[in-house]
Amino acid sequence: MFCKNRRYGGFLLAEMTVSLTILAMLLASVAFSLNGIAKFNSYQLVRQQCIAAAQAELDSLTATGQSIPDEDVSRIWPRISVSIEKSAGD
Repeated sequence: MFCKNRRYGGFLLAEMTVSLTILAMLLASVAFSLNGIAKFNSYQLVRQQCIAAAQAELDSLTATGQSIPDEDVSRIWPRISVSIEKSAGD
């Protein structure tokens, strides 16, 4: 069985170059979007921790009439500082 060697010219090379370029652009866009998603997730985590700390403070004020001690707040939420201002109700 004999097979002739065919020459495709530059079309195959051009097609491979274009497809590899498109693949590289897709991979770069995925990497860029993953970086943005990671930043968004970290912002959401901080937001969730702040809301949890505020809810815990409100629950403590409602149940005991006192705020959570500062050492407990720093132990539970190390990256968050909580401050409370009480004012007279109208």
